[in-house]
Amino acid sequence: MPTASSNTPYLISIFESGPVLEVISEKLRENYNVNGVGFRVRNKTMIISVDGSTKYYKNVKDEVKHIAEEVLQSRNYDAYTLKVERSKSRMPDVDEETKKRSREDGKMLETIDNTLKKHDYNVLSLGIKSKPNSISLKVPDTYSKKELNEIRKLVNDIIQQKNLGKFSIKINKVNMEKRAQEQRWMPVIDTIFEGILARKEYKATGAGYSFHPLPLKIEIRTSIQSSNPHAKELGHKIERTIQNFIQSEKVEEYVKDDPYRIVVLSKDKKKIN
Repeated sequence: MPTASSNTPYLISIFESGPVLEVISEKLRENYNVNGVGFRVRNKTMIISVDGSTKYYKNVKDEVKHIAEEVLQSRNYDAYTLKVERSKSRMPDVDEETKKRSREDGKMLETIDNTLKKHDYNVLSLGIKSKPNSISLKVPDTYSKKELNEIRKLVNDIIQQKNLGKFSIKINKVNMEKRAQEQRWMPVIDTIFEGILARKEYKATGAGYSFHPLPLKIEIRTSIQSSNPHAKELGHKIERTIQNFIQSEKVEEYVKDDPYRIVVLSKDKKKIN
């Protein structure tokens, strides 16, 4: 992974270096039994889970924390709290009947997926629920009513062949143009959120985005009160940091000419940029 250069604008350096969670995870897994690296936005806590015995955890936790701290320091991230903990056992007590139902559901979804693919239907996602029994599908919004009826019939035929009883079939259409746009923007949005939340100077407490309705809205929430004489200064600083990144050559293929707006909010939910 390339390291961030002090001569490179802040958010661009993050974009080039890669997401910090991935960088830390990759670095630690070379030598340690790390189960995962996660982040809690609410309290800005990075949690590193270590697999193994209590003895192993006690032996490596300080080293693991030190390595992660070095990565954060190399990016000048000073708003994160680091916590290293031993992985908790995640063995839910599941009865045999539930396990059997889960296996049967998985096989049915696989059969439905394979059948629809044979008929050249692109299914974006498949899900199944019980009580009441239902199967949900997400498909491109380009399909006609006739094609949707055929999909419904193919799924219903499989349910009847397996004598599974009554199921409702829910088909949701996905706007493929909007979906592609959102997927294209995600590396940029992820970089913005990571960078703004990672430094104390931005006083960020949360972030969000919305593509619908357009234009894309990028929202940064801060801990500063709107009555604070420095609130507007902070709001404009955050906006400039994000704006410079979005308008850079590095990300033009991701953002294209899509319209967007940046909203920075105070603690009392007033726009300060």
